[in-house]
Amino acid sequence: MRPLKALRAFASAGLCACCAAAAASAWLSGLPERNLARALRALPDHDFTPDIAAFEKQGRISEALDWARYVTNNPALPGQSAATGLVARLEQEQNSLWRQADRAAKGFITGSGNSVEELSGAIMSDLVVYGDCRDLIVQGYYRLTRHETDPTVAALAAIGLLTEFIDGADWAPAVLKAFKKTGALSQRMIDWLTATCRTAFASRRLDPALTRLFANIRRLYDRLGIAKTAAVFRHAENADDVAFLAARVESHPNEVYRFLTVAGNDGLPLLRRFSDGPAAFERLALAVRKGPPGIALLQCGGAGPRLTRTVRYGERVIKAFRLEHPQRLFEQFARHHPAAHSALGTAAAFLAAAALVFLCVGVRHLTARDAMFY
Repeated sequence: MRPLKALRAFASAGLCACCAAAAASAWLSGLPERNLARALRALPDHDFTPDIAAFEKQGRISEALDWARYVTNNPALPGQSAATGLVARLEQEQNSLWRQADRAAKGFITGSGNSVEELSGAIMSDLVVYGDCRDLIVQGYYRLTRHETDPTVAALAAIGLLTEFIDGADWAPAVLKAFKKTGALSQRMIDWLTATCRTAFASRRLDPALTRLFANIRRLYDRLGIAKTAAVFRHAENADDVAFLAARVESHPNEVYRFLTVAGNDGLPLLRRFSDGPAAFERLALAVRKGPPGIALLQCGGAGPRLTRTVRYGERVIKAFRLEHPQRLFEQFARHHPAAHSALGTAAAFLAAAALVFLCVGVRHLTARDAMFY
């Protein structure tokens, strides 16, 4: 009678353990994200007024104005009075027709600049052929006089002339050339563009990768404008990065721009890591409010990093078994190695027998312990 009771007790214990595991899994699900959000909310808000002043000093007037309005639209952020004054001054600077015309003319003539007007002027000069011819002549002069040349600008100018009568295709090389002159291209992107543009010019047709890149630049521009597109584009190292950014910008343009601006060089890896999920961009927006400390918290995974890693890895193991990944691995192994099929059956039988033996040992110990009381 006692063994039967012991078996029932073990069965009840196993059932309770399974229910407890299910409840614990549900409770632990999303725990790292909750810990991260709690830790972010505990941080003080960042004062963006020094960053806005830095944008203004660099000539990035539209971006400085956008950040100043971001501060004034969020009254909980510090520096409200300074941000209000910056908004008034920056609006006056941006809306001055004389200054707009001066910056646009500078961009048209020289092909460089950081402001929206200068970038627009540089792009316009390429659309009327003058810009591409100017850059090719300048690069040719540099080469003849043994000065340092810019092969990327020359390659993009050649592509601009090649695609002069293709709507959209001519516009994108002009944008890329302006980005190169303002330092908005990473070195890996520069190397890839130079090689791809040279190949396309030699074959007199656009590479499909270039065509996709041009289309994604248009998507970024349609959602962000030229200045913010330049700020976002500097984080891309290849055409796949540009496609990823264009997909994220489609639904959350301002959140992506602000996050990448605050995160700096670590922005794109963090965006790939944290941009999935229903509340992903809310968490990213909260990190932006906290400034560099919020970004640092994202990098380490939030409060309690050891617990966070343990829970994450535990969730992955449970998910792997639930999706039958280990079982499929064993199945594929047995399929490609017929001799291992019988070994797997033997191993399964051995493990089942071992489980039964352990259960019997537990019952035996239980009954032996009960016998001591009689």
